[in-house]
Amino acid sequence: MRLIIGTFFFMFLAQASLCQSIYSPNFEKAQNSRIDPSDMGEFIISLKDANVIKEYNLEVLHFHQPSNSYHVKASWQTIELLIANEKILFIDLNRTPKEESALDEPNFEFNRIRKAQATFPDLKGYDQLISIKERQFNPEDLDLVNKHVELGLAAEDQSQHATDMATIISGIGNSSPLNQGAAPGAKLTSSDFNNLLPDSQSIFTANNIHLQNHSYGIGVENYYGVEAVAYDQSVYDHPTNIHVFSAGNSGTASPETGTYAGLPFANLTGTFKQAKNILTVSAVDTALSINALNSRGPAYDGRIKPELTAYGGRGTSDAAAIVSGIISLMQDQYEAEHGVYPPTSLIKSILISTADDIGPEGIDYYTGYGSANAVKAVDAIKQGYFTEVSVSQGEEVTFDLVIPANASEIKIAVSWTDLPAAQNANTALVNDLDLSVSFEGSEYFPWILKTSANEADLNALPTRGEDHLNNVELITISNPAAGTYSLKLKGTKITSTEQIAHVAWNVSSNDEFEWDYPTSKSLVTTNTNMKAYWNSGFGSAHGSLGYLYEGDIRSIARGIDLTSGFYQWKTPELSGKYQLKMTIGDQEYLSPEFIISETPEVEVAFNCATNFGMQWNAIEGASGYQIYEMQSDSLRAIGTTTESSFIVDKNTSEYYSVAPIFENLSGVRNLAFNYGFQGAFCYFNLFSAQKADLAVALELSLSSTLNVSTITFLKESNGVLDTLNSIVASSKTIYNLRDSDLDPGTTSYYAYLTFEDGSGLLSDAVNVLVDEPGKVTFFPNPIDDIYIYALTNGEKMSVEIYDRAGKLVLDEILLDQVNSINLEELDQGVYFYRVFKDGEVYDEGRLIKL
Repeated sequence: MRLIIGTFFFMFLAQASLCQSIYSPNFEKAQNSRIDPSDMGEFIISLKDANVIKEYNLEVLHFHQPSNSYHVKASWQTIELLIANEKILFIDLNRTPKEESALDEPNFEFNRIRKAQATFPDLKGYDQLISIKERQFNPEDLDLVNKHVELGLAAEDQSQHATDMATIISGIGNSSPLNQGAAPGAKLTSSDFNNLLPDSQSIFTANNIHLQNHSYGIGVENYYGVEAVAYDQSVYDHPTNIHVFSAGNSGTASPETGTYAGLPFANLTGTFKQAKNILTVSAVDTALSINALNSRGPAYDGRIKPELTAYGGRGTSDAAAIVSGIISLMQDQYEAEHGVYPPTSLIKSILISTADDIGPEGIDYYTGYGSANAVKAVDAIKQGYFTEVSVSQGEEVTFDLVIPANASEIKIAVSWTDLPAAQNANTALVNDLDLSVSFEGSEYFPWILKTSANEADLNALPTRGEDHLNNVELITISNPAAGTYSLKLKGTKITSTEQIAHVAWNVSSNDEFEWDYPTSKSLVTTNTNMKAYWNSGFGSAHGSLGYLYEGDIRSIARGIDLTSGFYQWKTPELSGKYQLKMTIGDQEYLSPEFIISETPEVEVAFNCATNFGMQWNAIEGASGYQIYEMQSDSLRAIGTTTESSFIVDKNTSEYYSVAPIFENLSGVRNLAFNYGFQGAFCYFNLFSAQKADLAVALELSLSSTLNVSTITFLKESNGVLDTLNSIVASSKTIYNLRDSDLDPGTTSYYAYLTFEDGSGLLSDAVNVLVDEPGKVTFFPNPIDDIYIYALTNGEKMSVEIYDRAGKLVLDEILLDQVNSINLEELDQGVYFYRVFKDGEVYDEGRLIKL
């Protein structure tokens, strides 16, 4: 019989609910069910005193010492005793994380990663080690070769999801340049997401890790729990540690508890995403719109969540990876200039001040502060569009910002790494700073959102006011007059000696247009849907889009809304060098020259012992082709050809690719392939000989005629080898021949290939048994087995077998050219056979069974 936990347990929980709760909704729901006290469970607890672990003999699975947080295994009976101890701060059930999306085709253009890579080509994330917390990624994946660094934290199993996230962040692009990640020079390490608490800081410090991606979630959780406190503590103690979380894919769910219970808001998947010192990321889908499945804010206390948005084809997991990749480029730029890694609060303020507004106008609970823009974020670091400010309680710190003429908008963001609040605190913010901007008698305050628990308020547009909830604040001013603006940061509530904050800004200009994609390094395939991206300061103006090809200008579309920031068009079918042109009024803006090309359809022509050949479709306009081979950790060019084929001498490499060349520029290469997995043979796919009527039909199927000059058919009969026919090789791969000059007995046929260099290749023999006209051949005869075979011309016949006394002992129908007859029941001796055709004797003779 199962028992319920004692009455004292419920009394304690009831008393606890009168003040600040020390248990999570997950735990409360579980303890309301019937539980056997001896049942074992896993729990997440936060303690005042670590000695409680020994006192209650708890089995510790994971722990985060700075926040006194533990993942333990214990019986419910032990937990009943533990929860009454005043040394326990908070208790939760351990939950099982799950990945939140599968990788769709990645888009590195929307968040301007490709533009950043073209603008800052030296930024690749070299010397960085990035942690991916979930299952293991596949270290042998073609795009992740030699990237894996083992630190002993990895999960036992691998997943394609983790491999996809690793590829987005730091893929080398071996499989295809289109799959190159944001920071291809960075190394990667795995951490098991079954430990929901932060990893030990000693691991981060010893291995110089400053960035960890978390593309996973658990159920909707709407409270400030143990993990949220632990991550806030982790970043507070080590301000250069950046944790990026996916918002989740539970946008159609509603929280069951908390302020926003029952509403289609506040459905972030995990209490760790309620932390304030992290970044939480939502996604736009393939249509560049916000998917209803995306989890959204606010946080449990009304804070703005998610903070950022990025591209995520089928969910928020890859959007988080996109932002992690952008941060890696930002860290690379900052470290190159300052010799140290940037603080998290600086990264957050820059990302938010440079983000592009998306979704509902202004900040919102769907997209946060906007869509991350890689090129603007990196450029802000390069240009120094930020400052560090230290503020004490009640202190007001001011500094000036000069705004040039013709500005369309200024965006100013402040962020600070805040002290963790207590578990289940009503409001997570501890230190409260307030930003304002003054100019010529006008004062501007940050944008804030309504936090009331009703859909109308949560969907309302932002208004200006003092923000006492978030440790991020954003002020924007549209069409600001030129002049010196005064920025004021006030220490409204500082519980520590001082609070360090980082302020970053971005200025956009009117009447300017800049192409973001394509870049000079862009590779685009023919006859496909391509999105062109730009940055426009022409407000609501419209433009006409066209392209240049071989000196001709061709129209794509007119009346394009420039505020959309992109346009999708069908690329031409002709390969070559192109430019896009946007016409706005009497101004023309040309994109960099870029390549649109057909992708070679490569197949393995033959696969022999010492070499293999590949061939592909000729591409119109290509001046030649570049051949790539996987060497060490990247594909490298090994040769060029003007032909549509190439022969490779085998070595240890297995992967190859081909790209067309246009005016010394490489086009789109095909997906790298393993030549051994293509099903090609050493030229001979099939060589068969089949007797039909009074002739033998030969069929030869070749994998390719690459490098073959002639094809010779040979015939061996009665010990004599003759040439049947010699054919000049053509592009076709199937050849047929008929041999009607037959001799009874076994005839062997061969195919011989002569190559252009004079060498040759002989096929295996194909043997055919030829019957004597007007006769049936029985073999083997004499027979020492149970089966004898009757060789006929394939016409319907029958055979009768008699013993020496003339008694019929066996009769069979002969339907095939080669017929098997079972003689197991016959004794040793001599037998006579008679073959009938159409009721007449066709042949007769003698059989001997040994």
